Amino acid sequence: MKTILISPSHFYLYQTLAVPRLTAYLKSKGHTVQGKIIDREIYNFLFSPEEMRKTFEKIREKGSSLVTSYPDHKQEIEKKMAYFSNICSLGEPKAEINDRFEWMLENEEKIIALIHDTQESMEKRFTTLGKEKFRNYFERLEFGAWLISLAYYPTTFSLTTGISMRYNPQVIEDIMLAINDKEENFLIDYYQREILPWLLGENPGLIGISMCHFSQFIPGFTLMNLIKQSDLSAHITIGGTTVTDVSKFLLKKSKLWSLFDSVTIGSGEYTLDRLINSLDSNGKRKLEDIPNLIYEDEGEIKLSKVNRTFSIDDAVTPEFTENRPHSYIPLETSVGCPYGKCVFCHYPFMLISGITEQSACYRERSLDLVIDDIVKLNKKYKPLLFCFTDTSIPAKRLEKLAERIMEENDVAILSLDEIKKCFE
Repeated sequence: MKTILISPSHFYLYQTLAVPRLTAYLKSKGHTVQGKIIDREIYNFLFSPEEMRKTFEKIREKGSSLVTSYPDHKQEIEKKMAYFSNICSLGEPKAEINDRFEWMLENEEKIIALIHDTQESMEKRFTTLGKEKFRNYFERLEFGAWLISLAYYPTTFSLTTGISMRYNPQVIEDIMLAINDKEENFLIDYYQREILPWLLGENPGLIGISMCHFSQFIPGFTLMNLIKQSDLSAHITIGGTTVTDVSKFLLKKSKLWSLFDSVTIGSGEYTLDRLINSLDSNGKRKLEDIPNLIYEDEGEIKLSKVNRTFSIDDAVTPEFTENRPHSYIPLETSVGCPYGKCVFCHYPFMLISGITEQSACYRERSLDLVIDDIVKLNKKYKPLLFCFTDTSIPAKRLEKLAERIMEENDVAILSLDEIKKCFE
């Protein structure tokens, strides 16, 4: 049975860690698994000439109402036009805001070509472009994302914050409205044209959708809705940090349960391994025996009997999908917080959630395994930087980790001056 793990759109600069780590672990257990990082692929689609022309067409349909009906747009359009005319040598836009708007539409093909060429360059070269050109190209793509925001207003799209809609991703009724709103949710068209045909061709038995941020909820549930309406009969399980945070609310029957079949709580390695085995055996292995799983049984929402804490030393070196050249690599060296008592933090509350404590208790990966991860990832992907995604790293452990890295011959160490130059 094939398993496909999907990370919905969220962030441009690097892949979230969940799907690459789960993919590597499940493959090590002998499962057929494929990761799908929509975060990477969606930009090639949205910034293509064909899609950007559709974007301009929608902007034209809305016309001057974008300027007159929404006061915030006037200042934004002025700012964006001044910036874009400067970097693209398209000539100085006129002073009046309506004239600036028309100026942008008159330069449609030039803007489309520039954004498309920029996206292609970023895919092929990314940070090898050099600091100044990378920053400039990133800002060009943000301009393209802003144009998409104009076309689908009040939906906003950004390379750094993802997709935001007027619908609240923390309210079930809003989610159910958003996943069917073709006027404001441009992901519906993208999924129908690009993702669903691919999924139908792959015909997986299990689809896991990882949502680590609330901004991924509407993108994730939109995809689930379309899958459920298709001919696919795959079991859909959802997971991720944010899903775990709200898991106690998912113990109640709601309309959301029409979009998926189970919920994976905390680190998904043990759960997905057992869930795949259960589905492979045509349900002969009971879901109630799968650790850290919420599932539906004859119309009733149930929590599995087993609560098993994941040992981070059991994690496998992540397998990233088509990483951009000289990219950023996220890596987790510990789970939870070593203190866990701050009254403003959610970790202490997770300890008394009544579902599982596995995400709350602090656990460290052995430094030998961390160094092994860094060496393997460095050789395979040649990243510009490693980004530790730990909630908290005690100073003494960080010092030991730094010392071990400096001792390792297979890892290039930048000087302090070189590091500063990366962020200037």
